[in-house]
Amino acid sequence: MEKPILSIIVPVLNEAAEVQGFLDCLTMQEDIRFEVVFCDGGSIDGTLDMFDAAAGESRFPIRTIAGKPGRARQMNAGASVATGKFLLFLHIDSRFRDNYALNQGLQMLQRSVESSSRPVAGRFRLRFDTTDRDLAEQLYFWEWKARLNRPECIHGDQGFLLTKADFAALGPFDESLPLAEDSAFAEGFRRVGRWILLPAEILTSARRFALEGVRERQTLNALLMNFVAIGWDRFFEAATDIYRQQDRATRLRLPPYLELIQKLLAEHDWKSRLRLWYRTGVYVRPNAWQIAFQFDVYRARRQHLPPGVSTTPCLNFHDRWFDRITDNRVGNLVSALLTRAWFSLLARRERRVAQD
Repeated sequence: MEKPILSIIVPVLNEAAEVQGFLDCLTMQEDIRFEVVFCDGGSIDGTLDMFDAAAGESRFPIRTIAGKPGRARQMNAGASVATGKFLLFLHIDSRFRDNYALNQGLQMLQRSVESSSRPVAGRFRLRFDTTDRDLAEQLYFWEWKARLNRPECIHGDQGFLLTKADFAALGPFDESLPLAEDSAFAEGFRRVGRWILLPAEILTSARRFALEGVRERQTLNALLMNFVAIGWDRFFEAATDIYRQQDRATRLRLPPYLELIQKLLAEHDWKSRLRLWYRTGVYVRPNAWQIAFQFDVYRARRQHLPPGVSTTPCLNFHDRWFDRITDNRVGNLVSALLTRAWFSLLARRERRVAQD
């Protein structure tokens, strides 16, 4: 068997329900030599047995390495044993409809690497796999957002494709982060290189959103991303189950997290609280573009357009005028005050809903 040009690195933990579908999808990929490195974090549901059984029958090499849980730690371990010139970090609930997705993606990346003086990495076009029309409409915003070349729009569920040499130079994934190690890597790569959008769509499971609720999950995600950005590690030390394994996902209740935030804030003196809220304003203000983008998304969805096809006049207006006007201390302060007001209203609303 020829040496694979691509190593697909997949972190797993109790993913027995996804294994066969994932392997079947990869088996359909044409005109590309690859290996799959599964990085297990301590599965107890038969996941490892399924890998062992598949390895003897698969048309591509399958290897399994075991270690401690933690997606960053698992992916770094997989990269260390990969033999391909190129690496693809992929989630096990990812699927490709196009049988040439990997072939075309790798060709596009190779051309970009050869013609660029900077490091280049690629990610696929995100689509959520659901037949629920209402859920699909709610997730349309994030499908389109994932195709934008803006900070914090690139995440691991799109797959990260890059050369092994570039990962060695610009990696590894930060194992000290409580979450969002994929986003941190993407932003670190952006500072010295560039990201390209690969031709094929990548489908990812919408099951978590169906179980937890889109509004609840994305609200909590927004809070978590802010805490990572401002370095408020105290929350992650105190919180539990902020991102449950998918097989244990149920309806997400926000009140316990909001109450914990209020309790932890109360531990600070008023000056420290002000600094935390101001840093929050500094983080939130440049992300206000998502409000303008929401109007563009609404218009495109009404026209039944695929994500990423329509124009973005509202987003363009934000970038040209609003962002420039507010990019200062006053803008950051106003952002902090508005975010503080939003949080208070959110906590009050969730508390009232929980009591009803």
